[in-house]
Amino acid sequence: MSDSDATRQPEQETRTGLNQEGNTSGFDAMAEQIRAEQKNSRRKRVLIVVDTLLICALSALIAILVRAFLVTPLRITGDSMEKVLHNGDIVLLSKVTLRKRDPGRYEVVVASKPEGKGHVVKRVIALPGEVIYADRDGLIHIYGHYENGQYSGEIELLEQYTYATTYRGKLGTEDDPLILADDEFFLLGDNRPVSKDSRFYGPFRRENLIGIAVYRIFPLTRFGKID
Repeated sequence: MSDSDATRQPEQETRTGLNQEGNTSGFDAMAEQIRAEQKNSRRKRVLIVVDTLLICALSALIAILVRAFLVTPLRITGDSMEKVLHNGDIVLLSKVTLRKRDPGRYEVVVASKPEGKGHVVKRVIALPGEVIYADRDGLIHIYGHYENGQYSGEIELLEQYTYATTYRGKLGTEDDPLILADDEFFLLGDNRPVSKDSRFYGPFRRENLIGIAVYRIFPLTRFGKID
C-alpha cells in the first residue's frame, strides 16, 4: 500500500462517520418536530372540545335563565280559549312583564291551578278589589265597590265577555256577590261552555299567575300578537 492510499483511507472513514452522525442528528430533529406537532394537535383538539362544552353549557344556562325570568314558549291544550287560541297553538309567555305590573282586564294569562297540579290559560275579567256576580240570565256584572247592599262604580264589559254560560259556580249572585281580595283575579275562558276557570276554581291569587301570553308563534300562518 502506498503512502497516498494510507492517507486517503482515514479521510474517507472520517467523512463517512461525519455523514452518519449528521444523518442521525437530522432524523432526531425530524422526529422531535413530528412529536411536537402531534402534541400541538392534541392540545388543539382538547381546546376545541373544551370550547365546545363551554359554549353548550353557556347556551343551556342562557336558555334556562330566559325561560325562568324572561319568556318561555307554551303549547295550548284544549279548546277553552277558542276562537282566539286553538288546541296545539304555541304562545310566547312573558314573565318579565308580569313582574313589572299586574295583568290588565282582557289580557290572557297563564296561572297555576290552586291545587298545584298543572296550569290554566284564561282571560282576566275582574281585577283585585272588584265585585262580580252573574244574574239569573247568566249576565256578568262587575262593580268597583259594594257595601250594605249597594253597588257603585259599574264596569262595562265588552259584549263578548258578559255571559257566563253553562254555570255560575263561584261568580256570586246579586244578593251575595263575590268580592275579590287585593291580590285576586277572576279568570274566564273565552269558550265558556267548555272552560274550567274561576267559576270552578274560584279567584286566582297574584302569586299563582305565571305570565302573560303576548304572542302566538305557532302556527306561522297565525303568528302575531294575541288579541
